[in-house]
Amino acid sequence: MMPPLRLAGTLIPAMAFLSCLKPESWEPCVEVVPNITYQCMEVNLYKIPDNIPSSTENLDLSFNPLRYLGNRNFSKFPELQVLDLSRCDIQAIEDDAYWGLNHLSTLILTGNPIQHLGLGAFSGLSNLQKLVAVETNLDSLENFPIGHLKTLKELNVAHNLIHSFKIPGYFSNLPNLEYLDLSNNKIRNIFHEDVQVLHQMPLLNLSLEISLNPIDFIQPSAFNGIRLYGLTLRNNFNSTNIMKTCIQGLAGLEVHQLVLGEFRNERNIENFNKSSLEGLCNLTIGEFHLAFLDDSPDNTIDLFNCLANVSAISLVSKTTISVSVLSVLVVSAVVVLVYKFYFHLMLLAGCKKYGRGESTYDAFVIYSSQDEDWVRNELVRNLEEGVPSFQLCLHYRDFIPGVAIAANIIQEGFHKSRKVIVVVSQHFIQSRWCIFEYEIAQTWQFLSSRAGIIFIVLQKLEKSLLQQQVELYRLLSRNTYLEWEDNALGRHIFWRRLRKALLDGKPWSPEAAADAENCQQEATTAT
Repeated sequence: MMPPLRLAGTLIPAMAFLSCLKPESWEPCVEVVPNITYQCMEVNLYKIPDNIPSSTENLDLSFNPLRYLGNRNFSKFPELQVLDLSRCDIQAIEDDAYWGLNHLSTLILTGNPIQHLGLGAFSGLSNLQKLVAVETNLDSLENFPIGHLKTLKELNVAHNLIHSFKIPGYFSNLPNLEYLDLSNNKIRNIFHEDVQVLHQMPLLNLSLEISLNPIDFIQPSAFNGIRLYGLTLRNNFNSTNIMKTCIQGLAGLEVHQLVLGEFRNERNIENFNKSSLEGLCNLTIGEFHLAFLDDSPDNTIDLFNCLANVSAISLVSKTTISVSVLSVLVVSAVVVLVYKFYFHLMLLAGCKKYGRGESTYDAFVIYSSQDEDWVRNELVRNLEEGVPSFQLCLHYRDFIPGVAIAANIIQEGFHKSRKVIVVVSQHFIQSRWCIFEYEIAQTWQFLSSRAGIIFIVLQKLEKSLLQQQVELYRLLSRNTYLEWEDNALGRHIFWRRLRKALLDGKPWSPEAAADAENCQQEATTAT
């Protein structure tokens, strides 16, 4: 065991050294996009690291114990556009905390137990479009200091302690507001005076989300004359009677999209009756969606006679969801199969079209472009200029300009050829196009009774390399193939065997066949 004095002599200098280190030197943040995007999520930060550049546009500081935002806390980042402060245990935000963030468009404060919010807490945010204040202990919109945020489009204050639906007068200063989420709060009643400001505003683009509030009462005609883009009421009512009364309270509302019902896993109303929806006849609705309230098929028959002018009606239930999911899966599977076998289907259609006609070419040659010298100087010269003469289909010469390569391969290559010559090499195995052509050739051979594939192996191939293409490896293992040998005897045997394979099935007149046989014997003797 180390003596106490010696241990102290070791620890004290080490502690002194560590105390001089700045936390920022540990570089806790991840640089997602250099100088632009930084993620500092859950790294136990008590303040913003000094080594984050001022050019940063996206900054994620979520799940750090920041606890307090003081005056001009982020003034170092004038280019900031997105700031995520979720669950940072922020309890106080002082005036001008975000001063200088003139480009900030999204501010996320989810899950912070805010106790103090300065009246000027959001000052300087001249371009803020989205503010998320979910689970922030907010108990009222009236004291929320956002009336100056004229560019605000989306305000999310779900999962809070808001008891009143009172829409404050400052909302008239938010002309661009498109979405207000008040879901999962404590709202029980909606009175005429609560929505008075909505009567004064042409909010044609505003959608209200007030699901999961235990609403007991909506004052009749409270929404009369109000125009909204969307209104969502899901899991708000504990009985069909309350639901019926509240829907009647919506009389006079003009709304483009109305969503009523419940969530699949949270059911309040057990025995839904379509009479609960009679009050819908007093609304002007563009689209109507009813979710998880139509358990009984009888309820869906002749349900909305008074909604003849509604452009779209959808009923969502556990029958419809399973059918929809199954339909999506089937369609997706068909699309994938068609995409995967599109060229094979083209080949099948072509085989029916060209199946009985005479072939233009004796063989379509599949090869890697890196083996083109051998194809030109050996294969073409010996087969097309030799005796007998064979006509080959070559992509660089016979494909039609302006037509897709794949279409040329199928229409000019396979459909108009008696056979296919596959020139296998290391380059061939590593080429996607070559493998694609080879796979189509297999389908072609299967579909056409007269088709045949002749394999030519240019050089010895490593077994491990060849095994990368399992089907090709198995095919070469089971079938006879030609192997190119660049010597006199090897060349002689190679060309004789290849010509014999190409002559199989080639239409010849008796005279031409005799002449070709004589010429071949003379060439063999001369060799």
